[in-house]
Amino acid sequence: MENEQLLKKRLAELYSRALARAAYTNSDFLSLAEQNLVPPDALRFSHCALLGGYDAAERRLAIFGSEGDCGYAAASPIACIKISAKVAGARHGAPPSSRIDLGIAGELSHRDILGALMSLGVKREALGDIVIQDNLAYLFCLESIAPYICENLVKSKHSPLSCELCDAPALFLQKPPESFINIASERLDALIAAVYKLSRADAQRLFAQKLVFANGSEIQSPNFTPEPGSMISVRGKGRFIYGGVSRETRKGRLCAEVRIY
Repeated sequence: MENEQLLKKRLAELYSRALARAAYTNSDFLSLAEQNLVPPDALRFSHCALLGGYDAAERRLAIFGSEGDCGYAAASPIACIKISAKVAGARHGAPPSSRIDLGIAGELSHRDILGALMSLGVKREALGDIVIQDNLAYLFCLESIAPYICENLVKSKHSPLSCELCDAPALFLQKPPESFINIASERLDALIAAVYKLSRADAQRLFAQKLVFANGSEIQSPNFTPEPGSMISVRGKGRFIYGGVSRETRKGRLCAEVRIY
């Protein structure tokens, strides 16, 4: 609670400074819960934008100020780094077959990349989302820390790594393909249970643990019914877009569209 109050105060200070100086300010990356602490007036009157480097980002910066406030467009303080696993070469003087012993780089995982970054002393608040796509990792981070990461992130638990700055690829900026789930109702606990193959009781416990968000706002009631098009985030599980009910089955259940990240 104390940390929450300190962050709330810090965000209010950044908002006031941006307006007083007519210059942009920004926070570090915020979790979904922390984004709820942004001063409501800043969002209501378009003095703040929550940006994470791509549309479906979960971790975002609060950027205070607008072109109307400051008289110029803000440059993005977010960098995107492409991280790939390297295949180790043969030892000097060893036959080519030794490449098999040295191995093919293992699959990249969110946990391994984040662990390697923490071991470098990079603070979590400097890091946005880590998106794994086709055994490449795309890391969103503060632009100020990007050169250090590119130079020093050379290995994870399972693989030697190569890093380079890049533009956010369009591949994962697109919505994932649609799939369908059968549910008894549109209650959010029923949706989560169906998407992540949980019991209804396990899904309901996620609400008590404050792990469920809809469009960035924490949802405390399992009875909540999201609107079609809502982005649902369950910390530790993932995210999905709820597309609404497409039809009713013969047994009276609902067939709903979801797009699971």
